[in-house]
Amino acid sequence: MHNIYNKMTTNNLKKISDMGFNHDSKLKCDIDNRYCLAVFCVPNINDTYFTETFYELQKMLSNENGTTYYIDNKNYFGSGTFHFTFMQQLSFNNYYDLDKDIIYKCYEILNNILNKYLPFKIYFDKCIAVTNGFVLCSTNVTININDLREKYRNECKKNNLPLIEPYYLDIIHSTLFRFTDKLTLEESQNFLNKYKYYLENDLEYGYIVIDHINIGSATWKVNENEIKIDHTIKNDSNDST
Repeated sequence: MHNIYNKMTTNNLKKISDMGFNHDSKLKCDIDNRYCLAVFCVPNINDTYFTETFYELQKMLSNENGTTYYIDNKNYFGSGTFHFTFMQQLSFNNYYDLDKDIIYKCYEILNNILNKYLPFKIYFDKCIAVTNGFVLCSTNVTININDLREKYRNECKKNNLPLIEPYYLDIIHSTLFRFTDKLTLEESQNFLNKYKYYLENDLEYGYIVIDHINIGSATWKVNENEIKIDHTIKNDSNDST
């Protein structure tokens, strides 16, 4: 994972150095109508532990011009909900309403692959600047998520199920902050310098417990009023909800 994150960091910093940070002003809207079909988890506060370092960073980011992501978020205007995405089944650019039978088939395959591994923990120890904000990443997960992702990709191909990822996902991350206002090149560099301590050091941010996985539609903010869950894989049941 370290090699993956090193390459990710280098590539993103090069893009930011050349073009500055990207921004998404639509995140300011009360309701975001842009959806993807995702396999994801929204942990609640009882399934998380965050350190003072995490809360210090989150508080700093909350004062910037952007969308900060929180556990159990109820402030839908300008804030997002902290989440973990296993995979995007249909990317934002390729989203459409799948037949319910196809979604159920995806759920059955996911359930067969993931159920026995629930619950598992994701320990966050890296903060990485991407072209539109900051993400927390993990080099310490109690299961091999990338192996399970690959199994699911193979099963989708084998069963002729639609899988249109925006990119090949091989990182374990959760979004912490996205920009909503444009920054100049100078402002982008100043922003990186301001958060240099977090970006250049591996720090203990805490962990989340993944005890369920949803398949359903979600927006960029993943707030409760903007997600449509089709089925849920639980650690204590194979039933869908």
